[in-house]
Amino acid sequence: MQTPHIPSFLFPGQVPDGLDEKEREKCEFSTTSPTPMRELARVLGGAVGATRPACDEGWAAVTLQVGQSGKVVSPKLYIAVALSGAMSHIAGCLGSKVIVAINKDKEANIFSVAHFGIVADYKEVLPALTAKLKELKSA
Repeated sequence: MQTPHIPSFLFPGQVPDGLDEKEREKCEFSTTSPTPMRELARVLGGAVGATRPACDEGWAAVTLQVGQSGKVVSPKLYIAVALSGAMSHIAGCLGSKVIVAINKDKEANIFSVAHFGIVADYKEVLPALTAKLKELKSA
């Protein structure tokens, strides 16, 4: 299944059972509160995607999985947030026009296919990137 027209990110899926309300608020996959990934996706008019491990653990719906055993996407922009770059996931996003990788591990395999890479903690990068994009959009 191809999705050629929208940016993709990590999907915010359902939070696993057993997390208390405070943990749910901090969880990047929370669907009940805004998160840096979801806010960036909103600002860009994009969607959010998940890796197989996130789906296998119940953190995201299987229907949102990007990769060999999930959806193949080919958006204009694919922002890989904190992804190691497993080959099965890369197979699902390799058709993207531009891949931007954000990972604090400079050796992460995702950088081998990324057009642009940011070696940093996404928790610091995403809010700054989102703020700058909002500023540019309002100018």
